[in-house]
Amino acid sequence: MSIDKSQREDLVQLLEALCEDRLGRDGAARLEELVLADAASRQFYLDYVDLHGTLYWDTARGVDDSGLIEVADEPRVAGAGGLSGTSSRRWGLRVVTLATAVLVAVGLA
Repeated sequence: MSIDKSQREDLVQLLEALCEDRLGRDGAARLEELVLADAASRQFYLDYVDLHGTLYWDTARGVDDSGLIEVADEPRVAGAGGLSGTSSRRWGLRVVTLATAVLVAVGLA
């Protein structure tokens, strides 16, 4: 089973919005509908989120040109106010992504 071109384009647009923290309620409902529709859509969703997470992780860790991870000498600490606005949005994105993955897993079960 494969995804048709228009469904794939819809999934890509919705997943980009999800990863950029700009997915609204209607978009989330549409994404859920598409992902739960068939196995190919679920696999595409999982592959996309896995790739995004891997790229995000590598970027956050600072992979150098040789492919080795650069480890900072001193850990970075958030300002006195705790999480910055960007950090809290990223944390929220992780929570949404995790919740969506759990929904997909429950749907598969």
